[in-house]
Amino acid sequence: MEPVVRAIDVGFGNTKYVTGASGGKVSLASFPSLGVRSTDDDNAGVGSKRKTVMVPVGGFFYEVGPEIELGAQRHRSRHQHDGFTETDEYRALMAGALHYMKTDRWTSLSWGCL
Repeated sequence: MEPVVRAIDVGFGNTKYVTGASGGKVSLASFPSLGVRSTDDDNAGVGSKRKTVMVPVGGFFYEVGPEIELGAQRHRSRHQHDGFTETDEYRALMAGALHYMKTDRWTSLSWGCL
């Protein structure tokens, strides 16, 4: 079995993650580190569905993903404090990155927060 190595970095600006590796090249992707809390799992906005995913955390759903800023309030603040890694929003961003990796197994997973 070939090793599956993935990494996630939940930063204050963007959540970056590895989507694959082949021939010595690593494929990366990212989305804004912004999670919008909701009471249901419907992320269909007016007109069409955004490129986001709803993840359940702490009794709520958080919408995260590449097009999150299309549905977020214009002047929404972001968590930028020492306890950020202990928040539900951080857990939602991690779950979103795992979703977008498109794999349910890995040999090695590294993660961090800057």
